[in-house]
Amino acid sequence: MNDLCEIPITAEEIKLISKGWEKQFTCAEPRLTESVDLFLSMGREVMTIGVAIENLSDTDGCKDCFVSCSGDVKTIWTRNKKKVPQQSNNELKSKNGKITDNI
Repeated sequence: MNDLCEIPITAEEIKLISKGWEKQFTCAEPRLTESVDLFLSMGREVMTIGVAIENLSDTDGCKDCFVSCSGDVKTIWTRNKKKVPQQSNNELKSKNGKITDNI
């Protein structure tokens, strides 16, 4: 999308990318919910962010298109879920030697 609409990468997007997020695509309902559900079923973390209209070019018609959608257009970002390391029973034992379920 950045190439099609000449949307510059923002500082916020650079931060997301540095945290492992991948920009997927931009869409509106009903594809938005369908796509989010699909990515979740694939075991991915999903975040949606509304399109910042002020970042769109006035010259190529992209801005008009997004404005006509009344702000319902969002960009889908995904990343692999962070795996929580499993603790051994030794790490779960309390001081009295009993296994606790408080992690």
